[in-house]
Amino acid sequence: MTRHSPTLPPSPSQDGEPDTLEFALDRGQESGRLIRVRSNLKGGRYQLIDVLADGGMGVLFRARDLRVGGNLVLIKAIKYDPGMFGYNRDRALYHIYAMRQRFKREKNILIEMARRGLNNVPTLNDFFYDDNPELRRPFPFGGLGEEASLTVGRSRLSLAIHEEPYIVMERVFGRSLQEVLAHLSEARLLEIARAVCRLLERVHTPRGRPDGKPLSFIFMDLKPDNLLIDRQGGVILVDFGAAIPVVSGQRKGKGAFTPGFAPPEVRRIAHPSATVDHRVDLYSLGAILYQALSIGHVNPMDLASALEDDFPVLDLTHLRTDLGPMTRQVLARALARTPEERYATAAEMRQAIELALREV
Repeated sequence: MTRHSPTLPPSPSQDGEPDTLEFALDRGQESGRLIRVRSNLKGGRYQLIDVLADGGMGVLFRARDLRVGGNLVLIKAIKYDPGMFGYNRDRALYHIYAMRQRFKREKNILIEMARRGLNNVPTLNDFFYDDNPELRRPFPFGGLGEEASLTVGRSRLSLAIHEEPYIVMERVFGRSLQEVLAHLSEARLLEIARAVCRLLERVHTPRGRPDGKPLSFIFMDLKPDNLLIDRQGGVILVDFGAAIPVVSGQRKGKGAFTPGFAPPEVRRIAHPSATVDHRVDLYSLGAILYQALSIGHVNPMDLASALEDDFPVLDLTHLRTDLGPMTRQVLARALARTPEERYATAAEMRQAIELALREV
């Protein structure tokens, strides 16, 4: 997710809808877009303050939990593609269904991360359903109606406007790596990369589910915006919205990615036979180091946009000339175009980074 600068207080909805606030986004092409949300979520328990960050599929609000003394929390809401409001009824309903399923999956992943003892991931505080004023916007076919539903297979699923899921997480403090990477030394960046590898080892390692099937995850959208550096210098991994569960070696979903930070095999992720596994995340970590250690801090996402290619080659000749040989080797292997040429595991990449740290 992209962090926002402090924003003005939200304004009451201009359409006169009661208990509805409008928050303005301030990033890129969506700058100025208004997001509508209930002012009294969960019966008034949560009081929204402002927008902290937003991404392709979600908006993260700062809020207060009035039930526990006004403690600061983070509330994540679904951000629907504006194009959805031009869809026909069935397509719009299926899009809503798919986004809500993704949200529920993210909630389950956060629960699993807590079960694995990951302290460097936001803690899930609450998960609830409430109204979403965004879904009252007009569609070509009129309105969704309060009790919309969709038939999927043999099941008829409720897609009522008041059954929108919201994720509540503990408030985490820190600055995104995107904000600080240009000011960090080679050694400090390698230390951060080593910490990320340790996190990925826990995320990638299969663990038994209650049904006995091994479960692991591909994070899929590793980038500087999704890494926070806390006050003690620790690394926090945020935004599991794009993560893919892997059950008994089989991917469950397609996830999402950020152009420039994803390896080329992701292009074929819709094909079950495609080799898309945890090595995607190792490439993305290499791309983060590339941005931090290249001359001019070349942002892979900007490069992808300029070349009109979601999977551009990251040219190692653009790396700083003062980097240690082992650091260069780490980047070269992590950024290999085929997964077989990359590190086999996050643990192997961490060990290589530790060798690189000895020479800087």
